[in-house]
Amino acid sequence: MKLTFTNIGMVEKAEIELNGLVCIAGENDTGKSTVGKWLFSIVYALNHLGKCLSKIAPIIY
Repeated sequence: MKLTFTNIGMVEKAEIELNGLVCIAGENDTGKSTVGKWLFSIVYALNHLGKCLSKIAPIIY
C-alpha cells in the first residue's frame, strides 16, 4: 500500500510504501511521531471499517 500525504505536522509532503516492516528515521522535531500516529490512525480505521462493514453487510443484503 502506498500512501501520499501533504501538510501533516512538520512534514510538507511524503510518500510511504507500507510493505512489511517500515522504519521512520530522522532528526529530532522533524515529524516522525506525527507521521507514526497518522499511519496508526489510518491502519486502525481501515481495520475497524472492515469489521463494521462485515457486521452490517448481512443486514443490507
